Amino acid sequence: MSEEGDIKFKSLGLKEQLIINIKKYGITNLTTFQMDVIKAIKDKNDNVIIDRIEGTGRSLGIIIGSLEKLDDNPQQEEQQESSFPQILMLLPTRELSQATRVIYSSLLIGDADNNNSNDNNEKPMKVMTCFGGVNVSNDIENLKKGEVQILLGTPGRILDLIARKRLNADKIKMLILDEVDETLARGFIDHLGDIINFLNNINLQIIASVSRMDDITLNFIEKFIKNPNIIKL
Repeated sequence: MSEEGDIKFKSLGLKEQLIINIKKYGITNLTTFQMDVIKAIKDKNDNVIIDRIEGTGRSLGIIIGSLEKLDDNPQQEEQQESSFPQILMLLPTRELSQATRVIYSSLLIGDADNNNSNDNNEKPMKVMTCFGGVNVSNDIENLKKGEVQILLGTPGRILDLIARKRLNADKIKMLILDEVDETLARGFIDHLGDIINFLNNINLQIIASVSRMDDITLNFIEKFIKNPNIIKL
């Protein structure tokens, strides 16, 4: 890591292990925009809108900011039979979900191979993806046997888990809507609204990234994301 990059990470007050994993992942510096995103997420509990075109590193800023707020030692429920995720991220496609999981896993535990298979049972699953096209029973089983802290998924599958009463939302403190405009354009307006209403946590922090602020996206934000801090150029 460059001296400049090291100074930037330390100035953000990031957890030591997170900085170590960032270095392992090969991230040597942050842009001013990424630092603004991280600070907006970690320093307060305000809702945040990141209004910027794709390819600007905004997703990395969101991931680092959210990991900084993750409780590293969550209290386990007695005889816990299911995971209690702290972060729920909704994405428009399975491909984006899978790509984002790799980054989260790398920065959370320094291991991009901590994935949904969990076949060897050597370590608990911390980051999990769920999306359509895969048997929902696999997701249910992984949630039951894992210690999932970060759940990534498409709106349809997440809502399915909610309908089946298989998603414990008691500990979810952050909802991330990545590329929310694209998700809305795919017809998931009601899905997103239903998920937000289900969470119904007065302290829930909502983070949304937007590439194009069209009327549908603007109306959605005005209805569901109250008093957001907007980060843009």
